[in-house]
Amino acid sequence: MNNSKIIKTLFNKEIRDIFRDRKTVLMMFFVPVVLYPLIFFVAFTVVSYIQMGVGTQEYKVVIDGDDGGRIESELLSYNSSTDINTDVSDVVNDAANNEVPSQSDNSKYVISVLNTDDLYAIADDQQIEYTNDADAVNKIINDEYIDAYIKVVESEKTEYDSYEVTYNSSITNSSNTYDIIRDCVSEIRSQITENELKKSGLDPDEILEPIELVDKDQATTEETFGYFLGTIIPFMMIISLLVSVFTPAIDVTTGEKERGTLETLLLMPVSNTQLITAKFLAVALIGVISTVLSILSMSLLGGYMLTILTENSNISLGGLDISTFVPAIIVAIPVLIVLSLFLTAISMCVSCVARTYKEANTYMSPVMIVVMLVGYIGFIPNIDFNTTIAAIPVVNVCLLIKNILLFKLDIYLVFIVIISTAAYAGIILLLLGKLYRSEAVLFDEDRGSIKLFEKRENIIPGSSPTIGDAWFVVFLDIFILIYAGGILQVKMGLTGIFLSQLLLLVLPIAMIMYTKRYPRDTFSLYVPGRSHLKNAREDSPIKMIVSGLVMGIGGILISFTLSNIMVNVFPDIGSAVSDSIGSYMEGAPILVWLVIAVTPAVCEELVFRGYLLAAFRERYSVLLTSILVGVIFGIYHTDIVRFPGTAFMGITFAYITIRTGSIFIGMFLHMLNNSIAVFSYLFPDWIETHMKFLADETPTVSTLLIAVGIGIILWGVGFTILRNGRENEL
Repeated sequence: MNNSKIIKTLFNKEIRDIFRDRKTVLMMFFVPVVLYPLIFFVAFTVVSYIQMGVGTQEYKVVIDGDDGGRIESELLSYNSSTDINTDVSDVVNDAANNEVPSQSDNSKYVISVLNTDDLYAIADDQQIEYTNDADAVNKIINDEYIDAYIKVVESEKTEYDSYEVTYNSSITNSSNTYDIIRDCVSEIRSQITENELKKSGLDPDEILEPIELVDKDQATTEETFGYFLGTIIPFMMIISLLVSVFTPAIDVTTGEKERGTLETLLLMPVSNTQLITAKFLAVALIGVISTVLSILSMSLLGGYMLTILTENSNISLGGLDISTFVPAIIVAIPVLIVLSLFLTAISMCVSCVARTYKEANTYMSPVMIVVMLVGYIGFIPNIDFNTTIAAIPVVNVCLLIKNILLFKLDIYLVFIVIISTAAYAGIILLLLGKLYRSEAVLFDEDRGSIKLFEKRENIIPGSSPTIGDAWFVVFLDIFILIYAGGILQVKMGLTGIFLSQLLLLVLPIAMIMYTKRYPRDTFSLYVPGRSHLKNAREDSPIKMIVSGLVMGIGGILISFTLSNIMVNVFPDIGSAVSDSIGSYMEGAPILVWLVIAVTPAVCEELVFRGYLLAAFRERYSVLLTSILVGVIFGIYHTDIVRFPGTAFMGITFAYITIRTGSIFIGMFLHMLNNSIAVFSYLFPDWIETHMKFLADETPTVSTLLIAVGIGIILWGVGFTILRNGRENEL
């Protein structure tokens, strides 16, 4: 049997297994194809009913006093208003700006004007007890018998009367009534102004509107509608695709382990490459089918909603041609196919290391969070979709679909998106192949447990933290950072940063104490080159320190380049992050340096290159361990702009820690990197004179090329030295 026939046979087997699981089929098809459109339809229906209900609502207003009938006449004029047709582009613009169309534009108000006698009649009829007139008004409004009370008072400035309006902003009808009254008073004010100007022999139009504003919107109805869709559809498609692939990905990896069929497959006369290819293609196919069905489902729902809007309301399509979006859909399909391959590869890699279905879902949670955060990039306005962004996974698909819906199609960028995303999928697929060749990954039964939930007397002292322990610490530390750390930093500033860093370290220390781990082994507290840890090099400390520093400095330079590229791509986000960091730089320089540079270097290294790395190092390869620790370190900083640079620096520090067997070099490099940022802010004049390239907010291309060139050379030299040498065999 040749290679293609073997893969086809395995592929058919995987497809049958996937469709045999009802839960998998439910997640693949029901959620993206039925549930998501249903949610939007229900939301659309509810909003429609609310608008209809508000539009036919009767508002009761009591007028106390005589202003010549001005306010009453103006209020009653709303009852004679007719419906006004609204173009669909106006509705879309309002929705895109998070605004609700004014009710006076598309609704008929029913306003009843009462007098003070009616007010007291209501109080007597409802047996409301009150001490004075104001008390009566308040109670009647709060009980919603009337919506607003207008008292006409004599103005101290002009001959015209003023109005005091009593209402309750927490009651919808009362708040709406106040808005109507405010519009009416504004209209009365305009009429009085015009009359006074005419009495003085002046032209009201010339005085009140000396400058005419004529707007000529060049956007077509299709472009306006496409802008609205472009902020929502990419995010929905990406989430829908991820939901479609991660369930079958778990089933063909972790599910095989739970069913006990993985061992049988591995004993068959097939190669790992053939097995992985078949599983990968099966899951990717399911993702593509689900995505295409989801697109069709959402398209049908959109057409239905537009039909309902135009036939049963006063909204006009304004010449909107739905067929103009067909090319966008056609171009989006191959892009979503390669994204399906990418997300399938990631999902299979993550779920492959899980022991149970439940554990795999836990591991997929951060993946879902990251993809959702990246998907929000489509909601950010004015991002220039260029060749750099076109090579950033997931982000490229979001912005490409958004641009396609805006009829900004660049075939060159489409090819970059497809080729780069497919390349990323291929790289991750190679990593998946390595995982399938590791028995420690596939069959280590104890690595996923969380020892915290076991009785302490049953725990054997000395072993490294489990994968379950590591994930537990990571998730809880990120939770602490977001909530407790955020509150501390907002309330206490520099002191809050210091306390939040200490909080991060409390959990791993507590876990070490409870689970009887050795702190020295867990945190790699050894002299470089003198540890007994797995994959560490036994060599001269000086050689290990120098090579580690060389590689680390190279990593910092590469990280510097990556961060600056991302800041140039997303300048608004980058400047906001810089401003937020600068707000914590107030205080004595030595104190700022200790809190901003030293404390994170110690605490974060002990958490990530200490506890987390110790768990991964015993189960995974050096490369996979470094990548996992670095990526999690990047996610931990919750900064999408600096994520590539932070993650790469985390990977570099992790590799140095593994090979030297010591965490101290990583701590020093981490402190060095933070110190550069601190000194650049505290001593800008010195930096401008002696290190000008650090003072530039936007370094030149030549500066970045020099930095990344030197960085690659240093990184490569240090990596080569650390890679070669005598390795501990444990």
